[in-house]
Amino acid sequence: MRDVLVTDPDIPEARRCTQATEFWQLLFSSLNLTVYRETGEDGLRKLWQGMLGPRHQGQFLEGLAKLGIDPDGPPAVVAGKYHYLSNLIGGLRMQYVEESPAKVWNRNMGPMWAFPGLAMLAIPTTLRREIMAIWHPNDGPLLGSDRLAWVITKTMTEGHPYDEGYFCEYPHRIGPSERVRYEVAVRTPECDEAAQPRLDPVLWPQARLLKARKRYVGGYVRAVMDSLLDRYGERTASYMLEQALIGLAIQFTPQLLRSHGIDGSDAEAFVTFMTSLLRACDQDHELQVIDRLNFRILVPGDIAPYAAPAGERLRTVHFRFFEAAARMVNGHLAVTRRAVDRDTPLEIWNVNDTGKWLW
Repeated sequence: MRDVLVTDPDIPEARRCTQATEFWQLLFSSLNLTVYRETGEDGLRKLWQGMLGPRHQGQFLEGLAKLGIDPDGPPAVVAGKYHYLSNLIGGLRMQYVEESPAKVWNRNMGPMWAFPGLAMLAIPTTLRREIMAIWHPNDGPLLGSDRLAWVITKTMTEGHPYDEGYFCEYPHRIGPSERVRYEVAVRTPECDEAAQPRLDPVLWPQARLLKARKRYVGGYVRAVMDSLLDRYGERTASYMLEQALIGLAIQFTPQLLRSHGIDGSDAEAFVTFMTSLLRACDQDHELQVIDRLNFRILVPGDIAPYAAPAGERLRTVHFRFFEAAARMVNGHLAVTRRAVDRDTPLEIWNVNDTGKWLW
């Protein structure tokens, strides 16, 4: 359950990884909760089905090779190791218990990654169970096994300290409807920390883990946006993103400022926060200091972590976060953007201390 990544804040790359994944995880959760607020339980269920459908399942076999897992091993062991190691790389706290080659437990330990803080309390248990049943039951067919099932036993929304289930390889063939089921399990096996699967440190040095964690978290933001665009189209998906970003700014700007070491509230402090977040998210930019009250940031290229190319509507909506965050910091700050032209993915962001209350 120990984090495989050394997130030492004194190491610039590690610090930026932590900053980017914090922001993207909060955005992922904000998008989920916005969809839930606007479309209800059925809308959120379909969002996850779109996220964890064929697009993600196509990564399963490739992921086994990258993680050093033998795809020809017992299917329950292969599937259990895949979910344990891939989620561990992503920053989740995990446990793996190999009860036998045919029965392997996975636990996603609290706090809940997808719905951090009190957001977890808003998610119905029925929905949490259904989310847990989207990907895992497909591991058997992907491994060429018609005997592998995923059994869900506990969820955090029911008051357990983890989401838990086990992969079970039956001695006989099972049908599609038998690949997932729910089982009440009062007592389940204890985790042996010494027996947890390990990544090969030669194949997975810290530099690779840093990149992989960013891809993991950023990939979930990209996947949720792709699912929204597929289901609702650009206009409604952009509205959902705008609501999520503004809500994120209102609720988490103070926390994010602390994460980036920002102490002040003037224009220089805020533009330092903006450039620090852009740098953490691997976003190309150039800062131009006009004077101590006025700053300009040139932002070329696409906007991470959304899928390229990011259109003007998406770019405009993404900037709403900085507009809302500025209001949280200082009511005198005017934060604006303009595109250079339609054919060039270059934006000019301006931060100006107007010296007067704007709101």
